[in-house]
Amino acid sequence: MRKEWSCYSLHAATTIAFSCDVTLKHLSSPQLMTKWIIGLRKVAYLDRDSSSGAYGTRMLLDFGSGSRQPGTFHGEVLEDSERLLIRRYRPSFGGDSHERIIQYDLEDAAAGNTWLSCSVHARTMGLSTAIQKYAQRAEQRHLDNSLNLLHVISEDAQRIPLMARIRHSRLMGQPL
Repeated sequence: MRKEWSCYSLHAATTIAFSCDVTLKHLSSPQLMTKWIIGLRKVAYLDRDSSSGAYGTRMLLDFGSGSRQPGTFHGEVLEDSERLLIRRYRPSFGGDSHERIIQYDLEDAAAGNTWLSCSVHARTMGLSTAIQKYAQRAEQRHLDNSLNLLHVISEDAQRIPLMARIRHSRLMGQPL
């Protein structure tokens, strides 16, 4: 049986109560990424410059193990500028059978805020239509909730509602 690629795209956008440069730090700093990407336990840059402290272009995202977690992903930064960040992720367990391209577009918004738009383009080998639709819905929920969490953190980093924490604990993590 011949396997074929299935492709799908997701999109979400929100206003972040940070400037573009602070928002970009939340998108790329390991300590900050684990606060808003639901399910993410650890980020390790593989080529970080220890002398300057600058983040590199290759990373590992660890979502942990378990039935609701996808494991570890290898990521690489494809483009990084003041208003655009593009990353590609592949699971450490699946070789080239799954790929996600994540694109963040940042625009200045009123009152020093940032309009953040995130697009996800995924391609997977050998998924049935039913499984692809399920995965797409689950990944869209994860994307929406993760960006909403970043929005909440930007307004008040100390306050993350208890109900949101409970709701997020049931979501399967995805690299963003």
